[in-house]
Amino acid sequence: MPKEVSDEEIVNYTKNAIGMYKAAKEEGYVISMRDMKDIMSIVKEKYPTANGSVVSKTLKEMTQ
Repeated sequence: MPKEVSDEEIVNYTKNAIGMYKAAKEEGYVISMRDMKDIMSIVKEKYPTANGSVVSKTLKEMTQ
């Protein structure tokens, strides 16, 4: 059973995942909520029990 992960760890990893995802795209790519599914997949690989609402909130904050 995976250990429970804190919201802070999820936020930090989500920000890192967004950076990795953006770096994999072409230069000047703008992250949007359309990328949520892909970002969520990256986070869930490391933290299968991650709260999706925390990931979503972090992505929204970074796209504003």
